[in-house]
Amino acid sequence: MARTRLHRMTRRTRSSPYTVMTRSQNKGQQTLKEPTSKKDWEDATCSVCMEYPHNAVLLLCSSHDKGCRPYMCGTGYKFSNCLNQFKKAYATTSKTPRCYPPTETNVGDCSSELTCPLCRGQVKGWTVVDGAREFLNTKRRGCVQGSCMYSGTYEELRRHMRTKHKGAGRQEVDPARRRDWARMEQERERDDVMSTIRSTMPGAIVLGDYVIEHDGEDEAAREILSWGRGFGGTQFDAEAEV
Repeated sequence: MARTRLHRMTRRTRSSPYTVMTRSQNKGQQTLKEPTSKKDWEDATCSVCMEYPHNAVLLLCSSHDKGCRPYMCGTGYKFSNCLNQFKKAYATTSKTPRCYPPTETNVGDCSSELTCPLCRGQVKGWTVVDGAREFLNTKRRGCVQGSCMYSGTYEELRRHMRTKHKGAGRQEVDPARRRDWARMEQERERDDVMSTIRSTMPGAIVLGDYVIEHDGEDEAAREILSWGRGFGGTQFDAEAEV
């Protein structure tokens, strides 16, 4: 007899696209192939300002061992201030996150749960990759102050700020960017879940937070599936046949 099953969707269904990993011969310890040439950093983009990250830091997320390498600007408040904006705007907790700067070990830490902009895993801290920082600091990008059209390397921008924007104020979190980020995260989350359902439960229907799975085409199954489709996607904003 055909069966119809109802599953509740969770975020655990998403998978990471990062697979670059090697295993060292010393006691089976897992290590990663860090970039060894400038070519490896050419595509690095800060997920907050969408520019080359100046004074870059590397976020240490839960997918780090799988090859996820999210670089972000570590510049101060007169520049893009991306790391601080990221900590303030994108923390998944409702309380103000208590984040600490890098110490002698060159690793920063954050007590609240931040979400990685690439894999959306938990960010546990950040560190500095010297070669990447030196290389990315040579990349030109625009001045962040108002309508200023100047562009330059990190050192050139620092000199520009001292001479042209000496009294510049702090760069605050852009509310529009925060909303866009939240919307993008929701869309990516949904796409991940739907992709997993499509590959593991063909013929199922997503209704709200639930997945209706059926085996066969008996009368009960057809009735439930017809009922689910009847609501459309407006009320629940999640109905789709996969």
